[in-house]
Amino acid sequence: MLIRVSVNPTVLVVEDDPQLRQILAQILMARGYRALTADGVEAAAPILRDAFPDVLLVDVRLGAFNGLQLVAMAERPIPTIVMTGHDDVALRAAAERMGAEFLVKPIPSDVLIATVQRKVEAGPRVLSPVRR
Repeated sequence: MLIRVSVNPTVLVVEDDPQLRQILAQILMARGYRALTADGVEAAAPILRDAFPDVLLVDVRLGAFNGLQLVAMAERPIPTIVMTGHDDVALRAAAERMGAEFLVKPIPSDVLIATVQRKVEAGPRVLSPVRR
């Protein structure tokens, strides 16, 4: 049995825009969170598997991949926030079916922190499979 003790919750930020990825990490760290970052699904998958972050903050469009694919690939339930620059009803519905919050960029810092805190407090939940 794995027991994880963390003073500061860890957020895995998966964003392909390096400047935005750094800004998001800085906002989180300024509020006491530990931030891990990745630029895409391939870089994020081993971090998600090995580092056991408390929350996943993931962009929808990640090159050839979709951020929702990372959520579906997760070996364990993880509280997730999906973000995108384009509000899309189908993506929002898919994210919500998977138990993820859906935020449209640009995301105000206070909204980001409040959403992350809500996800940390709620903890993991079992994700519903996405139906196609």
